[in-house]
Amino acid sequence: MPGESSWLGAYIAQLDGSGNAVHDQNVEGVRLAGSETCAWLKFWAKAPATRPLVLPLSFDHDGTTAWLACADSHLLANEMCEELTAHVGLAYTDFTPVGRVAIPHDALTQIAVDRFKWVYRFEGRGGRENEPVWSMLGIYRTSLESRPERYRLAPQTFGSIKLRFERAIAAGDERQAYRLLEELKGTGRLNAQNERFLEIHLLAGLGRWSPMVAGETKLLALRDLNLPRQTLGEAVEALYVHFLARHENDADLAAATATFNEYVRPRFAWLFRARKSITRPAVLKAFALNELSRERPDQELLTTLRAELEHSDESSLPQWFPNLQAGVKTSDSLYEANTAFEDAEYERAMTFFKRAPVSQDVLQRILECAAEIATVEAAREALDALGRYPAAMQDALGPRYTKKIARFHKSLDSAQSLVDEGAIADWSGWARAVKAGLPSLDASRLATQKAEEWRLSDYSSNPEAVAAFMAEVEDYEETVLRTYVRSIPAILDFFREGTGVPEVQRLYQTLLTLILLEGNDGLEELDSVQRITATLLESGIPAADYRGLVDDMQELLARVGSPRYMNWVFDIVELFALFPRPDKEAPLRLFFALQQIASQYRHRLRVDQWRGLELLAQDFDQLPAVRELLAEQGEEGERGEGDFAHLANKSVAIYTLTESAGQRAIQILKSLVPLCRLELNSDYVATTRLKQLAANSDVFVFAWRSSKHQAYFAIKDARGSRPNLLLPEGKGSASILKVLSEVAV
Repeated sequence: MPGESSWLGAYIAQLDGSGNAVHDQNVEGVRLAGSETCAWLKFWAKAPATRPLVLPLSFDHDGTTAWLACADSHLLANEMCEELTAHVGLAYTDFTPVGRVAIPHDALTQIAVDRFKWVYRFEGRGGRENEPVWSMLGIYRTSLESRPERYRLAPQTFGSIKLRFERAIAAGDERQAYRLLEELKGTGRLNAQNERFLEIHLLAGLGRWSPMVAGETKLLALRDLNLPRQTLGEAVEALYVHFLARHENDADLAAATATFNEYVRPRFAWLFRARKSITRPAVLKAFALNELSRERPDQELLTTLRAELEHSDESSLPQWFPNLQAGVKTSDSLYEANTAFEDAEYERAMTFFKRAPVSQDVLQRILECAAEIATVEAAREALDALGRYPAAMQDALGPRYTKKIARFHKSLDSAQSLVDEGAIADWSGWARAVKAGLPSLDASRLATQKAEEWRLSDYSSNPEAVAAFMAEVEDYEETVLRTYVRSIPAILDFFREGTGVPEVQRLYQTLLTLILLEGNDGLEELDSVQRITATLLESGIPAADYRGLVDDMQELLARVGSPRYMNWVFDIVELFALFPRPDKEAPLRLFFALQQIASQYRHRLRVDQWRGLELLAQDFDQLPAVRELLAEQGEEGERGEGDFAHLANKSVAIYTLTESAGQRAIQILKSLVPLCRLELNSDYVATTRLKQLAANSDVFVFAWRSSKHQAYFAIKDARGSRPNLLLPEGKGSASILKVLSEVAV
């Protein structure tokens, strides 16, 4: 039982003590408890995350007097309580589902509470009346063993289908994307215009720009609709790519504007009524040509567009963009404002009206423009402009305009209430605030803060709250994806003790999808991927989800396979080697991906990485596949201790709750540095042995991504001012070995 030996060993040792006290008086009773306990442990070990466990707690001269019933998820605990009530309570015991043991009064209960999320204590009626309890518990266990494994399929919510739709688009899987689009339509959640928006999004995501423009039917179907930012951006980008991109490397501005005036303005001028703060490079260039193709282009508008283009990481300025210091004329504000207003170019009109001389007509036009643009930003601009007008002009506005002003205030108040930090009471509220415009840095800071303040029990005992948060996250917009991904570490910290709840596992799968969609493969994102992957594998997932996880990791390994992330690649593949494999063949793809990366960068591999590759080949029974590569490394000369020579005759202690990873790191180190004294500790609590290791070791590795907070503080206190307390980036053996190779002893 990888990862379970620490708490189980402590429990059995403590149990032996209490059992020996009555062994001579009742040999048969203690023997029965031992055999039944072994049977329960064997049953539970096959699927710890999805099976209950019953353990003996105390004995007297007649045998077992009390038991503990343990479960790792709220749903499993509820089922266990119902079954135990039927089998042993109240006829044989005092069992009632009164709740989790909150204040343990003995060492055995403390050990169980530290390991399991739900623990129930129950007692027999005493004397020989306790003998049937083990029999009934055996019947309960046998009935569980005889049942087929059940996989609770998550309901296909609109958000989950939408997320899969986005994944299919990102992967370029056109067939799957169209199939999921039909599923979305079949939910009944989409009206006709939303269906059009998603069709445009699908074509844009697949890079099918010409089909969007050809025949004009796709775009013209949007003409009378209030387009969301994403759809507007995709439609304008389609026009730019189809008609205008060919002029990008040409300094001939006249040719670019002629193309715009011939093919774009006559049929698609309505798409340029308002940019709605979109910063896609293609959209900025298209709006720049929209301005430059006029008889009197405005320098201030062009300056703004140029600045946003230069700020973009994705695009450089086109060759045709003029030098704005060389005579691009600023327009007459009132004339241009009225012209733009008549042409329904409301954003441009509003810009000029705000510059125009103060008048009642200008004020009314500003309010009308803001109402047509219909964004929170436009409402804010209109109210700011209103504040600069004399009170007499404001009072002279008729009911038509005062109603618009009231709507602007309501829009701002509503937006503000969503992002008011004091009003954000849970994770769903936080997700809504992000979508309502909470700045990215504020959102990340707030997530970190609330992860420490909010209570996990509000979610572990209420799966509906987790599902509500997941639905908010799944129904994201492109503009907030980065904010969500940036905040994922805080979300993982909050839910780390609640992963036995099925809804939390599905939340983790959603968070992984967001990281892959966002595509920013930095260290922080990769660390989150590793934490999510380890949690899902530890929790146990169905074969279909397991294969999907392998697919995700294969995609990611193809993106990040490089010397910089070599340790991360080793750690990820190691996870699939160490945990049970519902599909034996699927993880081989990850091993072969690692083999390819290692072969490509063989000149950069450390000696411990070569040894790690050999061990993984043995794990996956693929040693012949890497024998030639390993032999080639051997021919180049044995490096012996290599990067670890400084650890000879030193004592090294490794603390990690991922015990298998620690054992592998020690196995590799022993083969490289036989004279290094090595110790591994995986105690869940601050034991005396752990404190002694921290105080006396020359080097102490604390795998903080796989640890308990109380263990960290105990280690820190015990170590005092001693140096060489190492914190690896990841929780696998490669990350542990990397920090050991770099430490100065």
